[in-house]
Amino acid sequence: AIDSLEALVLLLSFLFWWRDRSQRVLLWTALYCLTQLFLALLLTTLHTPLSFRFAQGIDEPLQVLQDVTLWFLLLWLLDLRSNERVMRWTRALVWVNFVFQLADGATCFLDWSRYGVTVPAQMADAIFTTIYTVAELWPIVLVILAVRNRLDRPRWAVAIFAFLSELTNIIPVMLEQGSRFTHWTIGQTLHLTFFTLAGTAFDAATLASTGLLLAIIYGVFSYSRDAIARRQLIEQELKSAQELQQVLIPEHLPSLPGFAVTSGYSPAQEVGGDFFQIIPLEETSAGKAGSSLIVLGDVSGKGLRAAMTVSLIVGSLRTLAETTSDPAEILAGLNRRLCGRLHGGFTPCLAVKLDADGSCTLANAGHPSPFLNRQA
Repeated sequence: AIDSLEALVLLLSFLFWWRDRSQRVLLWTALYCLTQLFLALLLTTLHTPLSFRFAQGIDEPLQVLQDVTLWFLLLWLLDLRSNERVMRWTRALVWVNFVFQLADGATCFLDWSRYGVTVPAQMADAIFTTIYTVAELWPIVLVILAVRNRLDRPRWAVAIFAFLSELTNIIPVMLEQGSRFTHWTIGQTLHLTFFTLAGTAFDAATLASTGLLLAIIYGVFSYSRDAIARRQLIEQELKSAQELQQVLIPEHLPSLPGFAVTSGYSPAQEVGGDFFQIIPLEETSAGKAGSSLIVLGDVSGKGLRAAMTVSLIVGSLRTLAETTSDPAEILAGLNRRLCGRLHGGFTPCLAVKLDADGSCTLANAGHPSPFLNRQA
């Protein structure tokens, strides 16, 4: 039943990840179930006729993959990926676990008694096992670190069962390694059968690992549901920003006496921070009759915040154009209104006043220079 559930979760996780590659948690879930399923089918369920040395040699690299996939899955589900120190330690312990567990598996392929080095081989095996077993306690550290944060119910379930699973799988191994010297029986006690169901014995490790699988399924479902909700919120924000941008960017250009005008607007992303305005000036403003003001610029950043900044600029620009047509005064007025309101951002801007007789007055605030007859 567990193998069938893991196969189903593996298939669904991989298909959903293939559909949306940004959901990395689904990829780690699929890889975790793959290693679990492969270990179970190869070494237990299919009753493969393997010698102990060969089975142990294969088991070690598979255990490495199982450990690594579980660690990174916990980083996603327990929301620890933003902690750079935790990420560095995780990557370092992955290599420690990989090197020493493979080295330990390599010692199982040979019959060292033939070469008369049984004792050194056993000592090497004990050293390798001790090192990677200590490294395998890392999920417990991850759980302890995650508990400091405010966890919701799915993450609490993952944290609790990950903690219990590591305790019931790693601690007995560590205790049994030294049982010949200490004669402790705690490790054997943790392997005692609690009950039997349909011929399957359930001990603490089996219950904990089964609970961990179910908790991971619950956690991944909750994580994906929240991710979809966040994406829908972002899409709605982008839609609102696009609608706002369509209002602010002129669809129909006013006629300018003495000039033919056309425009093109192609943002690099869904919502850009570029803007332009073409404002015919009345004779009552400081300009001549038939003068026009062209202002264009680029707000740093993208999305709804950039669109809101553009709306502030356009509103301020329209207000300033009612009292002055001087490009330098226009830019100075925009600077006064924007200073301290961009949260560290900036807006290069260019203002040009065109008169019907072809004369031009220009002011530039950090914007790329315009071109006249293909010359800057």
